Amino acid sequence: MFCKDGRINDRIGRRLNAFLRVLECMWTIAKNEVLLKEVNMAEYKGVLPQDCFMDVKCGLSEAQDEDYSKEELNILFDMLKAAEVKTLCKDFHLQDSCGTKLKHVQILLKYVTSQRTLSGTSDSKTILRKRIAGMLGHCIKLCDIPREIFRRVLMVYTLPQQQITENDLYVQLLMMHAVQRGTTKFPEYSVLKTGHIFISRNEAVMFQKAYELRQSLQEAIVRKDWKVAQNITFTASEEFRLVLQDNAQTSRARELPFFLRRFTSGSIYAHALNEGIDTLKKDKGFLVECVTLLEMLIDQDIYLLHYRGFWYEKLALLLQHHLHNATQAADVIIKAMNDSHVNEVQKYTINSRGLKLHDLKKGGLNKSMKRKLYHNLNEVLDSPPNITIKAKSVPSYGAGLKRVYIEEDEVEHTTTYSSVEEFALSYYQKQGFIRGQHTEGSIIISLYGLLFWDVIYETPVQNVYQSSYQSYPLDFNYPEFYHNRKAIIEKKLKEIKNMNSELIQNLVRERYEKYENVTSIVNWDRLPQINFLLPLVVSLGPKLLAKICERLVKNYRMARSGFPDLLVWSPNQLKFKFVEVKGPNDHLSDNQILWLDFLSNAGADVEVCHIKNMPKKKEDEGKKRKRWCPNQMTLAIEAVREKKMGYLKAPGLRRLIQIEYDSSNDESFHSDVSSVMDYMPPGKEPDNKRH
Repeated sequence: MFCKDGRINDRIGRRLNAFLRVLECMWTIAKNEVLLKEVNMAEYKGVLPQDCFMDVKCGLSEAQDEDYSKEELNILFDMLKAAEVKTLCKDFHLQDSCGTKLKHVQILLKYVTSQRTLSGTSDSKTILRKRIAGMLGHCIKLCDIPREIFRRVLMVYTLPQQQITENDLYVQLLMMHAVQRGTTKFPEYSVLKTGHIFISRNEAVMFQKAYELRQSLQEAIVRKDWKVAQNITFTASEEFRLVLQDNAQTSRARELPFFLRRFTSGSIYAHALNEGIDTLKKDKGFLVECVTLLEMLIDQDIYLLHYRGFWYEKLALLLQHHLHNATQAADVIIKAMNDSHVNEVQKYTINSRGLKLHDLKKGGLNKSMKRKLYHNLNEVLDSPPNITIKAKSVPSYGAGLKRVYIEEDEVEHTTTYSSVEEFALSYYQKQGFIRGQHTEGSIIISLYGLLFWDVIYETPVQNVYQSSYQSYPLDFNYPEFYHNRKAIIEKKLKEIKNMNSELIQNLVRERYEKYENVTSIVNWDRLPQINFLLPLVVSLGPKLLAKICERLVKNYRMARSGFPDLLVWSPNQLKFKFVEVKGPNDHLSDNQILWLDFLSNAGADVEVCHIKNMPKKKEDEGKKRKRWCPNQMTLAIEAVREKKMGYLKAPGLRRLIQIEYDSSNDESFHSDVSSVMDYMPPGKEPDNKRH
């Protein structure tokens, strides 16, 4: 790792380009907190045993090297800014005005490998190295062994966040530095540790080994290097088998609560297998191995128990559709429906698959197996209320591009271009819901955080807080959160139910003003101002809020997703509605179905809003339709989202899109697509012909 002007570069994290505060922060933590401040050593000792600190004290004493004369050119280029690389190209008369930094580097490398100088003079590489040295000046290289020791300390220190990638570790450093400067603040809570997370140095090293293997797998998946990812998956499977066969490791893991088992090597290997199985499925020759690995994950009852529902679903799918064994698939579904570790959403998904398998005629089950499967399944839920709105949309070309919808106001003579959710918001505004927000549950979760702030952050529970940089306790995503605080939570729910409008408004206002912008589960960026939020709280009512909070507090991991897209309300009429918006060919997920059913049973007004494209008029059928290319669609969508003004143009486009923003109304965004205009590359004269 080289550091120059605060830029940190190495083979693993070449995309990182941090500022000087990163380097300052690294050495501040390494020297002040680890080596000098014995008071702060207690925080590290709570995680690592004493023998691990010998590595730190020995390693950081010689942690740098200043000679980079023999370093590879690729690494030296990574340390330069794009403008500096461009300057080098100019010096060697290799200027390419349209090239990127990567292209300029490739040109320079090609030049120095092919160019030869006169006998007795320096070669091109030597000259280039001297030029680079002049630009870089004094540099420091963090040597591999001390750097690895520091990285291990940082990994242990950031266990509550459990950052996986190397770049995420640097982001963690920046966050820690921001806390020291006072620009970031975390909630105040009590850190109650009853022992070490790792009872020996060997345990910490095994965790790091698994940690880095999973990191390598994720990097291969990002690169779409499936062969490497598959090999890593097989390695993880062998390591996981060894863990399961080691009685010492499994006994130790069983002693830990579920939320601390995530810091074991077995848990990391299970994560790697969960991710790696999807890479094996890309090769039909590995389908049997996928079944074997899934069965191994399901047969153990120690690691990642909250993933068991996903493993059952994957296994049933493989057996039925890929290996064409409906009977074994039915056995898996029956086993899943009776597994206490499979949550409500996972069971509903598996139940739906079981019903389809039961009704399958060709290649299905025999009568006895059908009867057995049926007795273990539940009926599907009733469909929620729904409406259909017809709308015009800009033609979409290209997969993955979100549709842009058109709303024309014949009175004001304006045209609004919006996303499907914004189009629905406009519709409900006309229905009397003058306030609305596309939040997908962020407002409700934030209200839950405010109402339960004292339960989440001020209730002392052992081992749920391990550092000073946690935005929520470690058991927050586990059912243990409820069980560890059951009496307090039940009392809190009862208090909220019995509150009147004035009391609940005062509670929300008090905590909003006291904890505003504290890093927590409250999403301050998407939470409305307090004057807009309080009428919503009154509209929802204490009883409904208490029921929603109860579902969230009992299993936050399960309930945090699937909430309806829109929350619209009318402060004057004290009415509200939860709306799930679906565009053409879009369907409700199982999480969404369960949330809509829950809210409906709790007395809330819910609705599914389907946006349907208007059919073309007969007189338009013979007209030639203007085509929008994918790049133009992307620009139009960005304009809708970011409310840009002026002209949007990109190299290679053949059309120019003009965007107008009506500053008199912040809630409306008017766009006008100008007539088709030819775009020519720089240096060429435009043609007057239309295309």
